[in-house]
Amino acid sequence: MNKQNIIGIVLIFAIVIGFSLWQSPSKMEREKMQRSQDSLLNVQRQSDSLAAIQKKAIEQQAKISDTATKKVEVNDTVQLKERLGAFSNAAKGENKFYTLENDLLKIKISTKGGRIQSVQLKKYQTYDSLPLQIFEADSSIFAFTFFAENRSINTDQLYFQPYWYSKTTSGSNLMGVKGSDSLKFAMRVYANAGDTAFNRSQYLEFVYTLKGDKYDVGYCEFCQS
Repeated sequence: MNKQNIIGIVLIFAIVIGFSLWQSPSKMEREKMQRSQDSLLNVQRQSDSLAAIQKKAIEQQAKISDTATKKVEVNDTVQLKERLGAFSNAAKGENKFYTLENDLLKIKISTKGGRIQSVQLKKYQTYDSLPLQIFEADSSIFAFTFFAENRSINTDQLYFQPYWYSKTTSGSNLMGVKGSDSLKFAMRVYANAGDTAFNRSQYLEFVYTLKGDKYDVGYCEFCQS
């Protein structure tokens, strides 16, 4: 390696070192950058702290809300027991529908009140060719009042449960019958057996009987076993 090459290499290193020194921030700039980083770190810490506080507040609010909901549920349960006595458990439920059908009629029965919800005449239509409904729940009253534990209780306050007399239709919400055959279906409202359970041996029963070729609907209210 000759003298000129050595001088060239030295100059290159000198230029690189000089450029690096020229590009490096001054002490004032480094301090400014450090202050900026410290500020960003402080903001991040504050943000994290605020997020933790908000999370804790949300959790506390959820606990308060849950406690309030439980208190309301307890109060509702107490009020129902005071108002409905042995049938208070039946005051809570879901309104479901069961249909009895023969060649002439289609009868929809509701679990709320154990009542007939609607009756359709299958061989007839309205003037605008719609199904002919001769009975609608919104335009009728179908409820009875009875006394239990010195309390006046109305059946439209209670949720009934289905009872299938025929094993062939058991569990079905659509039951059909034809010809001379008959179909027997019941809605039962059971007395309490504890806080949420029902006593299956104590109940009031609405029994509906439908024949395959008749418009008549057999009905027995407050049947007891």
